[in-house]
Amino acid sequence: MSQDNRSTISVESPDIVEPQSGLEDEYIMKHQNNMYYVLDELLYISSIVYCSNDMCEKEIYKSDSVECEFMDQSYYFCMNDNCRSYGMWSIRYDYRKSFRQNRLYREKILENKEKPT
Repeated sequence: MSQDNRSTISVESPDIVEPQSGLEDEYIMKHQNNMYYVLDELLYISSIVYCSNDMCEKEIYKSDSVECEFMDQSYYFCMNDNCRSYGMWSIRYDYRKSFRQNRLYREKILENKEKPT
């Protein structure tokens, strides 16, 4: 009986790559050093946010913030309750204001279409 060796990897297999020279070791070390800075920046970007209160806008950690949702969007505020309260009021006010402006604009366009020229 012959044994099927296709499913095993031998030491001579080209699938296993081991560093052959000092240049490859040097490349690996440079890559690790560069990845340290990239991962450090990624960690900073993913965990730091600005306070959503337009009168505050401090840089805060997500873990040290209060998260509120409005219209399926997340907003982050400082731990200060006044900051969160005013910030959410301001966001809601701006939404209502823009909604009213859009509604008035649409009504004005419809009036102009109905007037004969």
